[in-house]
Amino acid sequence: MNKSDSGRAWLFPVLSVSAVSTLLIGIVMYLMLAGTLADRAYKENIMALDHLETLCASAGSAEDAVSRLPYYSDMRIIALDVKTGSVTASTHQFYIGRDSEWLKIDTAPFYDSSARFRANIHGEKLYISARRIGGEAVAALTSSSAVDGRALLITLLMSAVAFALSMGVGYLLTTFTAKYSNEHKEARTDAPTKLLNRRAYAEDVQKLKGSKRLSSLRYVSLDLNGLKEANDTLGHEAGDELIKNTARFMTTAFGHLGKLYRTGGDEFAALLICDRADYEEALGIFNEGVDLWKSVRGRPFSVSVGEASKEEFPDYSIEELAKRADERMYEAKDEYYRKTGKARRK
Repeated sequence: MNKSDSGRAWLFPVLSVSAVSTLLIGIVMYLMLAGTLADRAYKENIMALDHLETLCASAGSAEDAVSRLPYYSDMRIIALDVKTGSVTASTHQFYIGRDSEWLKIDTAPFYDSSARFRANIHGEKLYISARRIGGEAVAALTSSSAVDGRALLITLLMSAVAFALSMGVGYLLTTFTAKYSNEHKEARTDAPTKLLNRRAYAEDVQKLKGSKRLSSLRYVSLDLNGLKEANDTLGHEAGDELIKNTARFMTTAFGHLGKLYRTGGDEFAALLICDRADYEEALGIFNEGVDLWKSVRGRPFSVSVGEASKEEFPDYSIEELAKRADERMYEAKDEYYRKTGKARRK
């Protein structure tokens, strides 16, 4: 992954979470707003009817009172004759002369002393508040589509703000988390080899104590032979190459079995969870890699290895396994120097 790709890695998960959360919030918000605005519509209806009732007291009839009413946005006022059921007055001429049969709804609530309900008149959904005033049944009708439209508009605006905020917060959180994760990873990583460092080793050893995984632990100690000689005769770049190759072959052979560490200049360790067969197979792959590189490059390259396991020493602690693995590693190192006739580095 290149730098630009990693820089956009946060976008898809944050965008997905933000979109889903905004959708859910929007649905809840719309339902709450629709209910709130519906209650508000009923209250506005009742306020209009209160105004109408006051006008009726001075005008003498609902018909005259309705004609004096101011214009109410998204609201219509109608008055029905109690005896005939015909519309005698309305703020909208369209209704005048119609009758209760044309309305095609149950008009019984119109004649109550006070009622509020929702009905569908010729395909239009309305919030209706009705009241008996003298010989007339008067009602205020507010369009449901207008109320729902306002609820939808407000929901969309608020959802857009919520989406932008969630994207911002998501970006900050993922950036902070990635930064913390990278810093934590860097603090536990040996930069030249990309293996875990001594700090990580100490932390992981503590975590393993008392863990159920401890019963399957295999401790491997590795030490690069002849590093000082390589530095002295071939230069430090050659020595660095040997260290990096040790780490590379360790990763190839043992990486799938556990955690690998560079614990010192030419010292390495592995905490593996595996049986002896898997370990022997991995060790063979490691040695093959070392031998192949040595034969191709024509440079001295040898690593001494020692191991100890709970399988072999069930009563040993991690520290005791490490000590036993180190002893075996040093035995292998002594054998290497004995065979090559070189003095062992102190």
